[in-house]
Amino acid sequence: MRDYIIVTDADSEMPWKVAADLGVPVFEMPFTFEGVEYNYDLGKEVVIPDFFQKLADGADVSTSCRPPWEVKEFFQQFLDQGLDVLYIGFSHALSNHHANCQLAKQELD
Repeated sequence: MRDYIIVTDADSEMPWKVAADLGVPVFEMPFTFEGVEYNYDLGKEVVIPDFFQKLADGADVSTSCRPPWEVKEFFQQFLDQGLDVLYIGFSHALSNHHANCQLAKQELD
């Protein structure tokens, strides 16, 4: 059996400290907050209670997916190290990110 790495995306809601302590790379997911795009970093720099308070106050927020080529680059870095990748991701029913991961997998196979 080859060595492998477990990876996830920010939609997992794994606290960044837990991910760092366990060595689990996290694919940061984009969101737009009051007209500015950010990558959700599991609370490392985006202060979650402040975010939710602004959301409750009516702030304009939307989410999106990063393009398939970025997903491919994320996975490629581990394959280049000779690692198999076990990706635990967000539901395909709730996000197009799953489809982008499938595209990346097909290209990398």
